[in-house]
Amino acid sequence: MQRLIPYLQDFTGWVQAVFIAVIASMLDFFTPIEHFLIVIPVMATIDMFWGLAADDLRFRKSKFFRTIIYLLIYLLILLIAFWIGIMMEQDKDSTKAFVSWITWVVVYCYGLNILKNMNTVYPDNKVIAFLYWVGSVKFLSRVNYFEEYMKSVKNKEEKE
Repeated sequence: MQRLIPYLQDFTGWVQAVFIAVIASMLDFFTPIEHFLIVIPVMATIDMFWGLAADDLRFRKSKFFRTIIYLLIYLLILLIAFWIGIMMEQDKDSTKAFVSWITWVVVYCYGLNILKNMNTVYPDNKVIAFLYWVGSVKFLSRVNYFEEYMKSVKNKEEKE
């Protein structure tokens, strides 16, 4: 057994070196979208803060873990979208633009949720209420034709 210890130490060192090389290679591969990978966690942190404020500072473990899972899913979507674009031999700039588009959609969703939570914390603030109203496209419900259209769509769905 004493004779195996140096081999096991060598093997452990080799596995460690391979692991570090793989991580370094992955970080290098995803360098073009590193800023997008920073924006999403920042928005998630701001969203968590305002969500906590909206809940009167009551920490709910299930809500926290759900937020972390969503954050990881968003990051995974960005990584996979970039990887697929590169593997399909797309131009790096067009792939980066697609990842940027996905990031803007996620930022919009986070921003809207932040505004909703801010509106809960500050219900009398007209600026926050207006921004949430515009961002959530609630003004469309004020358009008469849109309301009629939505009713007709609902009626069609009920008939089918």
